[in-house]
Amino acid sequence: MKNSFIKKALVILFSLITVIMVSADNSGDNGSTSKDETKAKEKRVDERVEKTDEYKKEFFEAKKKHENDYPVFSQKGGMLRPMDHSFYFRTDDEWTGFSTLEFGYRFGAAEYFNVAVEFGVSPIPYVFLATALFHLKIYESPNKIFFMGTRIRVGYKYQDSDFRFMFGDTPYLNLKRQSIYLAPDVTVAFRFGRFKEFCVYYTAFPKFDFDIFDRTNTQIFFCPVMLGFEVRFGTEMEWSFAIESGYTMPMPFDSVPTGEWVNFPSLANVGVHYRFGDKFYKNLKKELKAKYENKNNSEKEKSENI
Repeated sequence: MKNSFIKKALVILFSLITVIMVSADNSGDNGSTSKDETKAKEKRVDERVEKTDEYKKEFFEAKKKHENDYPVFSQKGGMLRPMDHSFYFRTDDEWTGFSTLEFGYRFGAAEYFNVAVEFGVSPIPYVFLATALFHLKIYESPNKIFFMGTRIRVGYKYQDSDFRFMFGDTPYLNLKRQSIYLAPDVTVAFRFGRFKEFCVYYTAFPKFDFDIFDRTNTQIFFCPVMLGFEVRFGTEMEWSFAIESGYTMPMPFDSVPTGEWVNFPSLANVGVHYRFGDKFYKNLKKELKAKYENKNNSEKEKSENI
C-alpha cells in the first residue's frame, strides 16, 4: 500500500514537471518568435527609409561635412579621431628589399596623439620585428587640406639574412643582427576630394640601429624622400589603402659595409587599414531613420483622416 502511494506521487510529480517544462518551452518560443518578428519589421522599415531620396541626400550632406571637418588618414596623412581604433596590414621592404609583412593596431588617444603597435615578419629570410609607434600632429590648416605630423618608431629587430644563394658572389645582403632601432619621421600631406578622401604625402626620416650585443656598432641611416598616396573609402570611410616609395641610405654613405644594408629603393610598399569606433554614423542613421519614420507615419495618418 505504501509503495503504491509513493509510485502514484512520483507519477503526479513527473507529470507536473513535464507540463511546466513544455509550457516554459512554448512560452520561450513565442517570446523568441515575437522578438524576431519585431526585429524583422524594424529592419524592413529601416531599409525602406534608407532608400528614400530625402534620407540619402541628408545622409550625404552630413557625411560630407563630417569628413571635411575631420579627415582621417590611417597611414601618415593624418590622425585617427579620439577613441577611434584601426587594424591594418602593410608591407615594408626597407630591411631586405623584399616585403616584410607588418600587422598593426592603432588607437586614437587624442586629437594630437595616436599610439600603435606592430609585429612584422619576413620569410625571405629572416626578419622579425616588434615596434611601438607614436603619432603626433604638429600642424593642420583650418581648411584641413594641409597636414604636418611626426611618427616615431621604436622597436626590436632580429635579422638573419643571407642572399648569397640568390645573387652568387654579389654581396647584396648578408647580415645577422639583433638590434633596437629608433626612426622619427616628419610628414607633410595634402588632402583633397569631395570628402577629402585622397591624400598625397612626403616623408623624411633618420633611423638609428643599435646593436644589442655590440654597443660600439651603431648604424645610422637617412631617408631623404618617401612619397605616398592614400585613399579612403566605404560608406563610413572606414577603409583606406596606401602605397608609398622611397630610398634609405647610410650616413655617411660608406659608414655601413656593402652587404649589411639594402642599396635599392623601396618601390611599392602598400597598406590596407580598417577603422572603427566612430559613433557619428551610428547616431546619424538613428536620427535620420527616426525622423523619416515619424514623417511617414504623420503623412499616413493625414491621408487616412482625409
